[in-house]
Amino acid sequence: MADVLKPGVAMAKVYDEFERMAREAEKLGFNNYRYHMVQTHGIGIMMNEPPAWSQLDVVLRENMIINLEPSVYIPFKHLGRVEDTYLITKEGHERLTRLDQDLYIR
Repeated sequence: MADVLKPGVAMAKVYDEFERMAREAEKLGFNNYRYHMVQTHGIGIMMNEPPAWSQLDVVLRENMIINLEPSVYIPFKHLGRVEDTYLITKEGHERLTRLDQDLYIR
């Protein structure tokens, strides 16, 4: 996903990358799960601002802040969502979320 978070990339390409990652997970045996991008939005004065997935033609620009919230769920059993915030920089992006990205299952 990180390779497409840079200036000049349309939100449609970010979405396509997420879909590619979901298909890869299915090949690894996670085919009983459902994957979808629940919400993606900018952050500014308000917490949820454009661009959103409904604006696939929006192109990322330097200094934009976007939030990606992919989720995976097993219908009627479990739901998991990861939320990360990124600053689009001149060279690419900076992940602003400070939590580690390790998976912990209890």
